[in-house]
Amino acid sequence: MKSSILSLAIACAKDLALASDNSCADTSCDADVTTLLQGGLRTHSLKLVQTHLHELNTPSATEGPAGRYVGCFVDDGARDLQEGPMQYGYTSVSCNVACREYRFFALQAGGWCVCGNAYSTEDKYAEVVDGQCGSNCAGDDQLCGGMWRNAVYSTVGGGGPEEEWEPEASSPCEEAMEGMGDWTVVRHAPPGNQWHGANDRLGGTSVYGDPAGGAHSQSEWSIAFNVEDVHTFLFATGDCEKWLVASKDAVIGEYYANQPRQIMESSTSEHPYMAAWYNRATAVEDPWISLGDHFASIADGSILYGENHFGHAHAERVLPVHEGANVFVELWSSPCEAAVQGAGGWTLVRHAPPGNQWHGATDRLGGTAVYGDPAGGAHSAAEWSAAFNVDDVSTFMFATGDCEKWLVASKDAVIGEYYANQPRQIMRSSTSEHPYTATWYNREAQVEDPWISLGDHHGSIQDGSILYGENHFGHAHAALVLPVHNGANVFVKL
Repeated sequence: MKSSILSLAIACAKDLALASDNSCADTSCDADVTTLLQGGLRTHSLKLVQTHLHELNTPSATEGPAGRYVGCFVDDGARDLQEGPMQYGYTSVSCNVACREYRFFALQAGGWCVCGNAYSTEDKYAEVVDGQCGSNCAGDDQLCGGMWRNAVYSTVGGGGPEEEWEPEASSPCEEAMEGMGDWTVVRHAPPGNQWHGANDRLGGTSVYGDPAGGAHSQSEWSIAFNVEDVHTFLFATGDCEKWLVASKDAVIGEYYANQPRQIMESSTSEHPYMAAWYNRATAVEDPWISLGDHFASIADGSILYGENHFGHAHAERVLPVHEGANVFVELWSSPCEAAVQGAGGWTLVRHAPPGNQWHGATDRLGGTAVYGDPAGGAHSAAEWSAAFNVDDVSTFMFATGDCEKWLVASKDAVIGEYYANQPRQIMRSSTSEHPYTATWYNREAQVEDPWISLGDHHGSIQDGSILYGENHFGHAHAALVLPVHNGANVFVKL
């Protein structure tokens, strides 16, 4: 009898520890406690129950398996995964244990653990480069997540024996070939004895041939792309037997010669590693991208990119054997996403936190208002503004903190003159990739101006699309935007 009571108590303790809504505490557990008392449970047994409950509530950093890393994904206040502890202090091991009843778990912001049976449940929860998921957890060799970035893992262990890992059914190259994921094929070298005809150093400006033939065309081709919007490259042979994924910075972030560059994953390794490549300022055939170190890759046919129709063994041991080669790019979901990550040439200069009032500045975006601490960045809980030389600014970007709403406009369109309810040109926005106009205000006598919005000013007040105002102006102008979209930011391009 006492043994069954103890089992019941432990089961209830487990329910209490795992139930996110504490429903057990209201009904069944009250009855279980009564049973414990009536059964005369001994003190040492009750302590055993308490110890078990404590162990269930305490994440273990050393016991149990770590999860299997899936990738780095965007998150926001609505939360992609919505179950489990939702607390800090976890690693890939302890979070895996806490989420053993679910298919997946994620670590965010250095150890905040959350569980779920699905991830990337909406388009906005897109996969991003691993570098956005912070550093490894303390005492762990797995990524611990970044700010609004989920390091997603599949759970291992669970209630039964661990299953043997099987490789994914398709590689990034195969997915890209099928038009899956966010990859866009931008350049193709056909089977033959020379590499790409481009000489733009992957800058997106070389345009030639007919892309209609796609990734298996018998003719070379290259299309234009905005390299500022690129965050990741995929280089692959036409048969997808050899491929690698690398960040834009690793590929063309600087000049280098036979220096180690980081590969995020490849056909030879699912884990990051280094390989020596070339990107010399005076060599028109560069950059040279390869699966391994450059010279060894020439010998074993593992060169994956070169320019200026370079031939020799660099091309002859790859292109005729593997059905040519392709270049794919993965773009930031928006300029705002790139800017938040410090990419795209944008500089963050002003931030309004979630709340009911706009920026405290009164400088009409002149770069002279300085207040707060910019260390908090684009997601700070406090307002701040940094100085900038407005004469050096060419373009502004105004965006909500969650990057759901944003627009890009020239300095002249924004503050080139005074205007009142006049159409001003927007270069691109979250609602249109093409230029259009919207009526804004920049009145000389109004300290809250300029008012910048996605659409016409008065309509934008009603639908929560105001993106900039000054002098701590509140009302619906702020209340329908800042609390809903995690504040707002101003970026400049110099």
